Amino acid sequence: MDLLHTVLESQGHRDVVRWPAGHAPDSRDVVIDLGRLVGSHPSSRQPLPGARMVWQGLERLNWAIQVRDAIGETKRE
Repeated sequence: MDLLHTVLESQGHRDVVRWPAGHAPDSRDVVIDLGRLVGSHPSSRQPLPGARMVWQGLERLNWAIQVRDAIGETKRE
């Protein structure tokens, strides 16, 4: 979840709320954040992103995890 929020902050999202350590995030908030990764903006008319946007957000988050892990392994060597 920290990586998801770091990526969102790097994209310029100002309303990213970090959860306290040990606190499980609400699944609705995670879905909204995944949609934000690919340009979805919640509104009163459409509060949740569609399935395609959530899927694209998951793919982008997976890529960020792979990059983080690759950089971490390079630093260890």
